[in-house]
Amino acid sequence: MTAGQLLAEIETPELDQELQEAQARSGQIRVNMEVARVTADRYRSVQSQEAVSPQEVDEKVGAYEARPADLAAVQAQIKRLQELRAFQRVVAPFSGTITARN
Repeated sequence: MTAGQLLAEIETPELDQELQEAQARSGQIRVNMEVARVTADRYRSVQSQEAVSPQEVDEKVGAYEARPADLAAVQAQIKRLQELRAFQRVVAPFSGTITARN
């Protein structure tokens, strides 16, 4: 056996599922962020014509500005899950001979 050689691979179906769900949420958040941006821009453009109240504009702009925080949270979760996934591969820490596996 040599250092870095794969000794065992642990199956992690729950972790894989969580990672897929987080990646899907990331896509949803990106789409929602774009919709919120377009909506905020529209409300800003008609605010000068007094077609909407300042309160409505603030709500739409606030909803858009909150989306990057949602995206950052899900990206942090994805990174954490990917780091956990790295533990599913057990490799030899150094070269040598295996005399027993427990």
